[in-house]
Formats: sequence, C-alpha cells, structure tokens
Amino acid sequence: MDYKLKTKDIILFSRIVARMDVKLDLKGVMNATADKDNKDNLMEATADKDNKDNLMEVGFDIIMQLVPNLYKAEDEFYQLIGSICNITPEDAAVKDITEMIDVLKIIWVKLVNFFKQPTG
Repeated sequence: MDYKLKTKDIILFSRIVARMDVKLDLKGVMNATADKDNKDNLMEATADKDNKDNLMEVGFDIIMQLVPNLYKAEDEFYQLIGSICNITPEDAAVKDITEMIDVLKIIWVKLVNFFKQPTG
C-alpha cells in the first residue's frame, strides 16, 4: 500500500511531539542519516546497508523516547495513522501491530525525507 504524508500530517506530528513533551534532535537525525555522498533522497541513501541500519537505529531511539508518553497524544496519533493510511482513527486504533510497525517505518522515512528537503 502506498502511504501518503500530507501537510496536515506534519502538523499532527508536531502536535504529538509537543503533547508528549519530548525533545527530538532533528539536526542530529539529519546528520546521523546523511550518507557519505550527501544524497538528497533518503530512499537512495538507504540503499546503502550501513545508512539503512543507521536510520533504523536512530528511528528506534526516537520511538523509545515517544512510546512511554504516547498516551498523552493518543487521539492525535490515531488521527495521524488514519490520515496516512486513509482509514478512520478508529480503524487505526485497532490496526494489527505488525502492520502498524511497518507503517511507522514508512512514516519515519517520509518524515526524515521531508525535513531533509532544501528550503527556499
């Protein structure tokens, strides 16, 4: 399934992070996921096994920061998953956990790509 990250999803993501009161080091994420050739597209960069492993490790670290506080933004989390998967928040709440993990990996890559885009 093709998951789309929409503008409103970035707003939801920021609301989730704010509600959880965690500090994400996005600059550190960008540095950790940049490959030696400075590829702009993270999907190209993750073709390199070392970069892909590094990206997933950084993603795991961030998830471990977010999960303990996820209850603080439960509704927004289900809205975000629902929006990206084109399902209702109620359906997102009962989504199979293995599917949810796959969705979260895809969201992670799309978010990193979004923040890595040059501005201006």
